[in-house]
Amino acid sequence: LTAENGNISGLLNYLGTLPVKPVIQLNHPDVATDLFYKGEDRSTQKNMFNDYGIDAGDLGPHFKDLVAALDPYAHLIEILSGPAMKKKPVTNYHYRDHENDYYFYLMQGFHISPSVGQDNHYKTWGKTTDARVGIVTTSLSEANIFEAIRLNRTFATEDKNLKVILYINDQLMGGSVIADEESELKIQVFINDEDEDDAEYEINLYAGEINPELSTHATDWKATDGLIETVSATGNGLFAIPSIFCGKKPEFYYVRIEQDG
Repeated sequence: LTAENGNISGLLNYLGTLPVKPVIQLNHPDVATDLFYKGEDRSTQKNMFNDYGIDAGDLGPHFKDLVAALDPYAHLIEILSGPAMKKKPVTNYHYRDHENDYYFYLMQGFHISPSVGQDNHYKTWGKTTDARVGIVTTSLSEANIFEAIRLNRTFATEDKNLKVILYINDQLMGGSVIADEESELKIQVFINDEDEDDAEYEINLYAGEINPELSTHATDWKATDGLIETVSATGNGLFAIPSIFCGKKPEFYYVRIEQDG
């Protein structure tokens, strides 16, 4: 790429010259280190980065400006990453997820959906763990895969054959829903795992009001700030999350599903 490392506005200028609009994934998100220095070992001043262009000299310092510039390209965020340096499969590898980062960027107004990266340093693509990017599409053609990514129809999973689809008012996940204030939302979650058809799950629904902030005075949002409902589910099927009502301001919703045990 003919753009200086860390120069996000320069990167976007370059991408704008290409014949096909590319897809950007926000890799290795770490809001705690990038924006909220607390003097801790993990969050040292020297480790603070440009946070995808939020610096005042780049696309910031307000997230509304950063989102406006990046949103046409940025469709994915790496929720699970690693294990980078492993050459052989790692059985039952458990990730440190980046859900707090995902929640933070949704609060700022990004339209992004979860992805998985192994951060491969060796030729081990898809082999070291069972984690996968789930893509909801009609076929696995290159065109349909990229269309689904641009429509945010993806999910991140540690189970390589788990299928999950979120619907709100019968619209597929990644879409936008217009609803009357205080109207009840029809929220459904489809779960299917062909080799664990009697598994027990906890479905956690998260929500937030979109409110872009000035990066120098941003709120250190955590996913726990947005947990609004939890329901239990057993086996494969379509499960409802009732009694969720539409607010007045623009909102987002996503689900996190944990398999018991």
